[in-house]
Amino acid sequence: MSLKIRYNLWQEKNQISPDSKFKADLWSKLDAKMHAEYGTKHSWFETRAFKFAAAAAVFILIVATTGTGAYAYTSSSVTEGTPLYPVKQQLENLEEKIQLTPEAKARFYLKKINRREAEVAQMNKTQRLKDKITKVQDKIEQEEDNLANVDKILEEKNSGDSHLRDEIKQRLEKRIENRNSVIERRLNNLEERKTLINNKLNQLSTESD
Repeated sequence: MSLKIRYNLWQEKNQISPDSKFKADLWSKLDAKMHAEYGTKHSWFETRAFKFAAAAAVFILIVATTGTGAYAYTSSSVTEGTPLYPVKQQLENLEEKIQLTPEAKARFYLKKINRREAEVAQMNKTQRLKDKITKVQDKIEQEEDNLANVDKILEEKNSGDSHLRDEIKQRLEKRIENRNSVIERRLNNLEERKTLINNKLNQLSTESD
């Protein structure tokens, strides 16, 4: 990343970062909201989690709707290896932390998988390096593993969101199909290599005779 791009990102970050007064007012409102709704029956950890989730949601809303942050967050052209990709990842990492229920986590993982697939499609169009595409595909598999783990939790709690469960099922079935396709391609490649080796050995045997 060039010095000029780093400087522009630093300027953008300063412009979109909430000031101290905004943060103080936000904490005050969150304290009042927690006290009004829950009194003192909730533990310190739960209170802190609520504050963090609300503050993070506000921050994401500000960054993801402003200038460079909005472009990095929403564009499929911001892919692995591009200067703004770390910004996109940081926003997604923060967004993941505020998903407090299994249902919310599942929807978020589905969204991340769709985003990574859009990035792979974009990278294939621009003929980016194969190792970059492989790295994104590895991320898709990781998110699918996360989705499968959350699906187990939803099954255990007997979640009533049938539409969400159907989406998860379709995605996980697609994962199995994709992995079977990969295995089939690898087996075909091995067969082709085996045939080439056998042909070469036969040729050498004929020449020696």
